[in-house]
Amino acid sequence: MVQQVSLSCRCGHLTGSVTGMSRATTVRASCYCQDCRAYANWLGTPGLMDAAGGSEVFARARSALRLDRGLESLACVRLSAKGLHRWYAACCRTPLCNSLPSIPYVGVLGSALDPNWERDEVGPSQPINTSHTLIPLAPHSKFPLALVLKSLRLMFGWWYRERKLGSVLFDAAGKPTVNPLVLSATERAALRSNPLA
Repeated sequence: MVQQVSLSCRCGHLTGSVTGMSRATTVRASCYCQDCRAYANWLGTPGLMDAAGGSEVFARARSALRLDRGLESLACVRLSAKGLHRWYAACCRTPLCNSLPSIPYVGVLGSALDPNWERDEVGPSQPINTSHTLIPLAPHSKFPLALVLKSLRLMFGWWYRERKLGSVLFDAAGKPTVNPLVLSATERAALRSNPLA
């Protein structure tokens, strides 16, 4: 079933939605990489990760993201000059999504989505980048081939159809609509060394 899911920052100032959420169009994963954890530490907002240090992410086409209120609070940070654009609400430091200028994809953070939405509608969450979990996970595939193939197929489709389109995050030339703050290597290393926000 295809759904539109509401999105909001914690204080409710910035709101929007993600359209077309379904098993066929969405990739759901929990990422345990050190950079996702460093980002949560940088935000300083509690409760963004699970007990093992993972962040739930829902990958969709960038055009599926709508922001309809509180756009003046939209902000962006990069953990390095070549890192992901990590978008958040500056009003309450709620992470919203991750993206790349070259691929019209958006990884929407589960912490920004409607908590009453039935997430299993898009399928189970697959753990990824699990080398640095804080506690052991249940047995899982270290290389989830089905997830990788589905991601590649969807991202190619999004790139083919939407590569020349602008969005709320990037204009048609691929320039971010908000100038990102880029952290130094020292700042990134310090954030990565902190185990849990």
